[in-house]
Amino acid sequence: MARKKTIQREQIIDVSMQIILNHGLKSLTARRIALEMKCSTQPIYLEFKNMDELKETIFSDVFKKLEEEIYPQYKHDDPIVNLGLNYIEFAANEKRLFGSLFVEKQNNDRLLKFSDQYFRKILKTSVKYKDLPDETVRSLLYGTWIIATGIAIMSSTEVLIPDDAKTIQMIQDGIAAMMQLKSPLFSRIG
Repeated sequence: MARKKTIQREQIIDVSMQIILNHGLKSLTARRIALEMKCSTQPIYLEFKNMDELKETIFSDVFKKLEEEIYPQYKHDDPIVNLGLNYIEFAANEKRLFGSLFVEKQNNDRLLKFSDQYFRKILKTSVKYKDLPDETVRSLLYGTWIIATGIAIMSSTEVLIPDDAKTIQMIQDGIAAMMQLKSPLFSRIG
């Protein structure tokens, strides 16, 4: 008779998320997961080819949550300002996860791809932004991302906590500056 599988894929993912939330992405190793689950690393590698596949699964789940639950929350009429406000709130509410996604240098290509796709998707819904040239879209993405990340880090570490009106004004000023550039701010970050 075959042995019954006692450790399930979802349990591994849940424990992995807890490790990331409590200790950061750099702490996510097969040994650390096995230690937390009180098992060997074998069940992990039965469910996932390698740690990259596990991380990809985790980040797919996180990006889906950002796209479907966190970023779409309505806070402002301008979709870029709205995204910035939700991004900053995410940083304040999920400090470790925010740090693992946007601060630790571990997931750059996947993060850039997700951010670029989501940003372009929200711009297509706006009369103001939908027909912008690609260079302007990239400048808006990277410029406002830099501004929002700065505010997010300062707010989440409680070094500086601007009120919503000041935050909105900073993001709007950044948007206005990016829209006036004669050449792209960045060709690509990374």
